[in-house]
Amino acid sequence: MKPIIGPHQRTPEWYALRRNADDPRFGATDAAVLLGESRYKTPRHLYEEFIEPPPPLDNDAMRLGRHLEPAVQSLYAEVHRKWVVREVPVAIHPNVPLFASVDSFTLESAADPRMRGTLDSGVEDWFQGQQFPDAADAADILEIKTSFSHAIADQLGEDGTDWVPTEWLCQVQQQMGVLGLPRAVIAVLLFGKLRTFAVDANPDIIAGIEKAAVEMRERILRRDPPELDWRHETTPELVRALRHDIVGGTWQADGEAVELWALQRDLAAEISTLEKERAIVKAKFEDCMIEHEAATALLPNGKQVVRRQASRKGYTVEPKTFWELREMKARDK
Repeated sequence: MKPIIGPHQRTPEWYALRRNADDPRFGATDAAVLLGESRYKTPRHLYEEFIEPPPPLDNDAMRLGRHLEPAVQSLYAEVHRKWVVREVPVAIHPNVPLFASVDSFTLESAADPRMRGTLDSGVEDWFQGQQFPDAADAADILEIKTSFSHAIADQLGEDGTDWVPTEWLCQVQQQMGVLGLPRAVIAVLLFGKLRTFAVDANPDIIAGIEKAAVEMRERILRRDPPELDWRHETTPELVRALRHDIVGGTWQADGEAVELWALQRDLAAEISTLEKERAIVKAKFEDCMIEHEAATALLPNGKQVVRRQASRKGYTVEPKTFWELREMKARDK
């Protein structure tokens, strides 16, 4: 079945589609979260975003990416002699609660009947009445990424492979599932250089995303949150963001809760002791450098330790409100 043509990205209708607890649907950037494969969010994060939607996320890196996106599309069209269709509206899956906000499609040439251009390659905006391409059109999804991160660079394989971050892989798998297309190309402007990767549709991954989306939708509708994932490093931050409406009430801690608080207190003491020991060991090493009148110490692993004067500008911490746990003497009853 063909996907339903939805609103364009970053319109009020698009924002309303993204986080509606009465009719939950999930975009392609949610795919890795739904599968429990995201480093940045857990399924519980996603659930809470529907119950209490946060303000739309926007930052300098995201704005820069949007400004560079047309340039990367044009560069890809020129290098690979393709025709790129951009400004594509959202594709909504007709049967499962998924949608795909794709950056662009690639077509072999402007001879395609949906194109108005006459060049061998170039960029064309989506126009009124245009339909999504299907598997018979030799079209690829073209996902645009920009990055100046060494951490991202370390996760990329050779050009032409599908060796990309898990979150990107799941994202384009969902896009291919919604649109019924067999291949996606990820064009990455990495430190100013164009890198390209190709991902084939994987029916097993797509089926897993669809199943997880249906289950999450049902949870949201019946207000049944997923369990907290205590193995995920972002969970403590999530817990601190929950239920800020609780400003009173007293509970007599018992059982496991008492053990947990005692454990965190022991861990805090252990960390403090280790930090002090580390400072002493580090000072002893520095004393060895002073004894040998050396500003640089060469290590067996090929690295070096440099002793030098450093300076740091002063700064003012902006005021903010946050939630914390603090142990104090109980009030007399």
